[in-house]
This record gives sequence, C-alpha cells and structure tokens, in this order.
Amino acid sequence: MAKACGLRIGPRGYELVLLDGSAKKHKVVASEAGELSLADADGAVQVLKDLASRHDIPKDGLRVVIEGGLAAFRRVNLPVNDDDKIEKVVKFEVESELPQFNIDDVIVDWERLSSTKDSCSLLTTIVKKEDLQSVLDLCERGGVEPIEVDADTSAIVNAAAAANALDAESASLVVFVGEESSSIAVMDGGELRELRSIKQGALTHIAPAAPAEEEEAQAEGGEEELGFGLTEEDEERFEEPSGVEDAEGTEAAREQVLARMRREIARSVSGARTLQPLERVLVAGYDMPGLIGTEILDVPVEALDGLPDTASCASRCATAYGAAVAQLGGGLISQSLRREELRFTGTMERLELPLAVASLLLLTFLGVWNIGLDKEHKKIDRAVSYWRDSAVGFMIPPNMEDAGNLNPPPDWMAKYVKQFTGRSPEGEFRTDPELSSYGQMEFLESRLKGMVVGLEKELGQGGDFVQPQSALKGATYVLSVLDDTKAAGARPSVRSLKSTYNRGNSTTPDSVVVIMDITFFAEDTATGTEHFEAFRGAIEEQPWHLDFNPARTDPLENGEGIIVERITIKMDVSKTEEATS
Repeated sequence: MAKACGLRIGPRGYELVLLDGSAKKHKVVASEAGELSLADADGAVQVLKDLASRHDIPKDGLRVVIEGGLAAFRRVNLPVNDDDKIEKVVKFEVESELPQFNIDDVIVDWERLSSTKDSCSLLTTIVKKEDLQSVLDLCERGGVEPIEVDADTSAIVNAAAAANALDAESASLVVFVGEESSSIAVMDGGELRELRSIKQGALTHIAPAAPAEEEEAQAEGGEEELGFGLTEEDEERFEEPSGVEDAEGTEAAREQVLARMRREIARSVSGARTLQPLERVLVAGYDMPGLIGTEILDVPVEALDGLPDTASCASRCATAYGAAVAQLGGGLISQSLRREELRFTGTMERLELPLAVASLLLLTFLGVWNIGLDKEHKKIDRAVSYWRDSAVGFMIPPNMEDAGNLNPPPDWMAKYVKQFTGRSPEGEFRTDPELSSYGQMEFLESRLKGMVVGLEKELGQGGDFVQPQSALKGATYVLSVLDDTKAAGARPSVRSLKSTYNRGNSTTPDSVVVIMDITFFAEDTATGTEHFEAFRGAIEEQPWHLDFNPARTDPLENGEGIIVERITIKMDVSKTEEATS
C-alpha cells in the first residue's frame, strides 16, 4: 500500500496527517497538531526533527502546505491551450497583474478553469520565492524535505472533495481559518471558480510568543530600567490589576477580527460568479467562535464535515489531510509550487542506490560487449589478412624474383611487404604493430597513388594547368538568358552575334566578350523597351556578369518594337563553371 503524508507548516503551528492506501480508499495512520513558530527557526527545526523521528514519514510521499496568506491569486486568459505553451507564457502574462512584485522573484502556478480549442482561462497562484525557500530550508534542516508544496487554498479544496462535501448541484464557499490568515475557495458544482486569502485568522488578535532567546535575554536583564527610569520592581509596584481588562481587550480584539472575517466572507459571497446557487459556507481550521452556526448574507455557515477521524483535531488538520490525498493522486487541484529555480535538495540521496545499480548494470553490459567486439575484430582481421596477402601476391610474387604485375616494385614497398605481410615460420600472419590488416592495405594504396601522381606531373598530365575560357560557352549562356525572356512575352530577334575570348594579365582576369545586335518586336516602342530592360536585368543577375553596355537603341520605323545595336556583354565564364561543379 502507498503511504502519503501531508504536513502543514503555519506561522504558529503545524498539523500532520499520514495516510495509507489509495486516493479513493485510505485510512489515517497518524495525525498530530501542535505549536511551531517560524520566527524561532531553531525551535521549528527541532519540532520537525521530532516529528520525523516519531512518525515513519515517507521521503518520497511528503507534501508540505504553507500559509495561504503568503500567496496572491490572479485570473488570466491566454490564446493558447497547450500545457507546454502555457508554461512558457503564463509568467509573462501575469506580470502586468503584479506591480508589487518582480516577476523573477516569484513562483507562478496555474490551474485551468475553462478552455476551448485555441484559448483557456487560468487561475494563477503567485508566491514569493524567498517565502517559499525559507520554509524549504526549515524542512531540509529538520529532515522532512517535501516532494511538493501546496498552499492552504488548494489543500482545503482537495480535503473538501475527499470528504464528499461538495454538492454537484449547488455552489459553496470552502474556508480554512489559519492562525494569521484564512483561505477561501469558491466551488461551483464541484468545480473551482475562485481562490483568495484574507489577512485575518483565529490568532490574529494574539501577539506571537517571543522566541526563547528573547525570553532568556529578558530573564537575564534583572532590574534593568524598562522605560522612564523604572525597574521591574517599580513596574510591579505601580502596576494596576489588569487581568480582567486584558481578557476584555483580547475578547474585543477577537470580535474585531471576527467582524473583519465575516465582512471578507460576505464580499466573497456577493462577488461569487457561479452557475449554481450558493447555498453553504463550509469552514474548517482553527477554532473561531461566533463563525460556524451563523448566516452571512442569508447563507448558512457550517462546519466542514466528512473529514476522517484525526484524533481531536480533524478540522484543524483539514489542509494537511488534503495535501496527503493530493500526494496519493486524488483531489481536484494538483498544485506545484516547487518549480523553476528552487533547488530540489536531497535528490541525489534518493537517487544514489538506483544510479549505483544502473551504473553497475551498464558497466557489466559494456564489459560483455567489449569482449564480443574483440572476438569479432580478431575474426575480421584474420579474414582481411587473406585478402591483403592476395592483393600483395597479385602485385609482387612471393619469391620476389618472378615478374609480377608491379615490376619492378619500389624498394620501400618490397621491404615493407617482406617484413609485414605473409606468414611467419610459425604459421602466424605478419602484421604491422601500428596498423591493422585493412590499414596496411590503405597504406599501400595511398603510397601507390602518390607515386602515380608524381609520375603524372613528370609527364605533364597534372591538374595544375588552367584551360582558357570558352567563347562558345559564353555565347550559349547569353542566348539561354535571352531565350528565358520569351516566358514574359518578349519576341527577340538576334541580328548578329560575336563571341571573343580575352586573355588576362597580372591585374585583369580572363574574360569572354559577347557583342550582339537584337531586335525586340512588340506592340509599341515602350513594350519593346520593357522587354530589353528585363533582358538586361536578367544578365546583370548572373554570377558570370561583369559588364553590360549597349551602344545604341532605336525604335522600329513602324513603331512595333526597338532595335539595340552593339550590345557588349563582358563575362567571366569560370564563375559559372565553379557554380555548376
């Protein structure tokens, strides 16, 4: 059976729920709630270490919940619907909605509310990296590093869904009352519509306890002056009995917090955009007298029922339970706040054994493969040795005296063949210690080709001679371009053509000059001129073009075209030959 643990770390307390089973059918193995102060980091680390030692928390199944008041929520509409594309653009799209944050300093998670083929509506959760990293650092020091991190807002929704508290035919508000903030989710027929958090909690009116270091410092202060020159004894002497007044002040402050909380819930009720009628406000979390059992804008406020039995703190452990259910693969919202640049500490510790086993298997496989390759190499080299000796025997007879196909063989080749080919007296193939049998054949071939090239150079058959450019090719290239103008409606007529090769010198390269007279027939002189200019532009676009210079252009007597005399086209034919080769 799979195990999952949900651990909520609030500013003043913690809640833990350990489940065993599946998302649909599970049981509570352990649950616990207690005090923890984030202001006292060392004390919080000690609490987490104690939890890790008393409960068998699975390292690969822990999900931590942070206070909902650390998050902000925005609705975003995007013109894409692919998850990968959403991941790339959502952070930049939500940037304009967060003027108070630097977008590089926050984590942005999203939940799809609705979608079409090419667009979607998202509800984003934004958390500052430093707030999230501080909780992760505490978890790492306490030995309870989480796989994933949720906020109260998503965890309470998953808890309500797992408790079957969401009606498919009505809408409801699900509220989790934390120590210093409360989370509100608007649910419509079992689907998420809105998330928000309010800065009012069950302990907002009570000042947090001072860390142990400050208490010790105050205890060691003795009779130091506390203000206006008074010592502790003076303070006690003039102190008025205030027990009743403090209690009344605390109760008044709590009533103010309750009034603000009811006002914020009323705002959520009035602003909820739901298709189903909003019938209930479901509340879980820390005890807030005067909230459950009342009505807000005629909507009854009820306790979130159906949560599993988690000792005496079922309601307070609701978000921890929702996180554990989500870790098992259940719930409505799959939140992921461990992303982007946040370091996933402890990863290597969890991967050490699998990596070691994989490395050992890979090493064994490579060893077996290397043995097989060595045997195959020896087999192939033996076969190539027969081929090599056959080729050598074809060129040079074994006794070196009879005439062979290579007669007389070069001294270097005869020496090499005698030393490194054939069989030794023991019947083994002779080989070059630096070359394989196939490498010996390539070596002999390359040396022979080098000798052939040297002989060709001695005979004047090398490839260093440059042939003159062809005047016929130059004329052919020009006529080919002229013929292409027919596709645009031109009707050219060549009256004369002369192509000449000009030898270059140290400053001027070789070239071919084509001189021609052409008549362009057309409906009028302007059209004929357009066809000529098109021909001229096509010539100038060619890689071999050097110069285009017509001597004279005259209209025909009947006005149906023009005649261009002595068009001189200078070209470098070698550029075209390089391009085609």
